[in-house]
Amino acid sequence: HHEKRDGYFRADPGNPVAVMREAFEASAAVGQFEKPIYVSYNADICAHARSGKVGCTNCLDSCPAGAISPDGDGVLVDTDICGGCGNCAAHCPTGAVRYEYTGLADQISDIQMLAKTYLEAGGKSPILLLHDANQGLELINALARFGKGLPENAIPYEMHSTSGVGHALLSAALGAGFSRIVILANPHRDAEYEAARLEIELFDAFCEGLGLTDGRVTLISESDPDAVGETIQNVKTIKPIAAKPFVALGNSREIARAAVSALAAGSKSAPEVISLNASAPYGRINVDTEGCTLCLACAASCPADALRDNPDKPQVRFVENACVQCGICASTCPEGVISLEPRYNFTPSAMQPVTLYEEEPFECTRCGTPFAAKSTIERISAQLAGVHRMFASERNSALLTMCDNCRLEVLAQNGNDPFAIANPNKARTTDDYLEAKKSGLSVEDFLSDD
Repeated sequence: HHEKRDGYFRADPGNPVAVMREAFEASAAVGQFEKPIYVSYNADICAHARSGKVGCTNCLDSCPAGAISPDGDGVLVDTDICGGCGNCAAHCPTGAVRYEYTGLADQISDIQMLAKTYLEAGGKSPILLLHDANQGLELINALARFGKGLPENAIPYEMHSTSGVGHALLSAALGAGFSRIVILANPHRDAEYEAARLEIELFDAFCEGLGLTDGRVTLISESDPDAVGETIQNVKTIKPIAAKPFVALGNSREIARAAVSALAAGSKSAPEVISLNASAPYGRINVDTEGCTLCLACAASCPADALRDNPDKPQVRFVENACVQCGICASTCPEGVISLEPRYNFTPSAMQPVTLYEEEPFECTRCGTPFAAKSTIERISAQLAGVHRMFASERNSALLTMCDNCRLEVLAQNGNDPFAIANPNKARTTDDYLEAKKSGLSVEDFLSDD
């Protein structure tokens, strides 16, 4: 991955010419160079894993430089290796990885200003052309000097890397007034664009669900300026949707939701719910209530606080707006009754907690305090009472129907206090043996008399 990292040189060891070429190039690399920290990471909202159960691996799968590695329930980003492609930030469902060079909010602000200026000047059907500062800029310059140049409605926007384009930026561009988006990819790094292709698929799913023309994004992976120019010239113009700019505030997930809302606001036939592809970071979960025991392992493991319990009732509650479809709840559920459903809910109900499953609480038979689901206590009692050796007697079986406090009190009253310290055996001393001899008793009998 040396070509994806700043300041690295590598040559085929079996090619002496290549080794010498790299040696000459490296010999000129003296002094210092700027190595930006391209991304920041917030472990608190990372959905990689919980308690050893792996969920989201988007950043690990999409990093072409190998700069990201698992680190317990989170990940570790090596900023010395990171080359700033932005794939991780664009594909992160929670915003735990955030791109800082330039940030998503600044990019959206720039694009909105480009669209606003062009449209106010009387321009029609603008096309946003995203390109990088190296290969993409060289192609545009070659087109201007030796070819026909760009179409008059193609507005270029320079990025550090176009592989880090996500559905939030695409949605914001369309909502700002652009009719189409063209992305210039570096063909020598085609493998780096897998995350971008997934983001384009997600964006296309949004467009299709909102009744917009599909295929509004064109990805060009070509090094021939004439071929690039011809492809851009052949991009069909289409009337843009009604411009609905917004202020990009918050983390990347909040910005993405605002961008999608702006996209929906410009659509004439936005439904309440649209289905999305399997890799989408939006959706809900479905619970097979017949097998659910309300153990609440799912709520305890959810990294996004989408699943919640109710301290007053045996309930599992869900906030669709917060769900990132990481799948940790499904892999944690001991009964295997949870399934994921990728979708986007535009209604306000997506922000409100809804009850997925609840049961009648079981009241402690001693103090009357509700402490668990009724079906759970009844099932445990049926399996253990009179069957397991610890609950063979009726008195011990009754412990299964008591809350924690009452259970401990009854155990203590019956002489089985689990917190009582056992009486240690008294250590034998020389005096014990001497006194026992004087009494004509064995030391065991002497000590037992005491």
